[in-house]
Amino acid sequence: MPAFAAKLIAGMLDFKAKIDHQTLLVEYSRGYPLCMDQYSRLFASCRLPGPKHDSVLLPPPGRRPATYITVVRNFQFFQLEVYNSDGTPLTVDQLHSQLQRIRGQSWKTDKEPLGVLTSDHRHTWGKAYTTLMKDKLNRESARAIQRSLFTVCLDAPVLKVSDSRASSRLAAQMLHGGGSYSNSGNRWFDKTLQFIVGEDGSFGVLYEQAVAEGPPIATIIDHVLDYCKDPVPVRAPLIPLPMPKKLYFCFTPEIKRDIEHAKRNLDM
Repeated sequence: MPAFAAKLIAGMLDFKAKIDHQTLLVEYSRGYPLCMDQYSRLFASCRLPGPKHDSVLLPPPGRRPATYITVVRNFQFFQLEVYNSDGTPLTVDQLHSQLQRIRGQSWKTDKEPLGVLTSDHRHTWGKAYTTLMKDKLNRESARAIQRSLFTVCLDAPVLKVSDSRASSRLAAQMLHGGGSYSNSGNRWFDKTLQFIVGEDGSFGVLYEQAVAEGPPIATIIDHVLDYCKDPVPVRAPLIPLPMPKKLYFCFTPEIKRDIEHAKRNLDM
């Protein structure tokens, strides 16, 4: 799993470089060029819940975008820097090493599945979000997730089912994580781009369509899959990498009640 996830992340950074350097080929429909502005909004963006209306977080124009992604494993969130100090993206080997570090820090599974809150009805999640953000630690961690380039969800394996039901089970994992008893807490559903890589070999993409339509996502997936088949070999710099930063949350009794409520709603 970490080996494939490392290639996936490297492929995404390679695609982002094409956007940043404006070398992405213009797409056409019926002979007319299409607007490519959606691509610049795919990274470091997130839907933000509100008690009545949602909003969208976009990277501020003219400011340096985030240099990290969010990795989720066993309901625990990590901030992973994906660029070296000289601005070059981490190599596949470097990314693999950092993902192994995250695996080593996230073995415990007795954690609150905070991510399940983001699966709830928008108004309900908006109220729970207001409660969550009252705490300074929660605000800092939530904002780190929201501003990350994208999210990679390292999922636990799911129970095996018959071949006739395997496709449906896989689709459920990609759409909503399979329920509160499975991987639904291993998500932040408001993030524009979430790549799901399972211990059982499953892989998928989930995207929040507030900032972009489907065609740019299909283009990204094609690029990443092609990259994974033949990643660009790059020698890693001989510089020690910082440990991935674990994001912590304070779970008050009220937040725990909101999580239990979201779990019941999801599993209905």
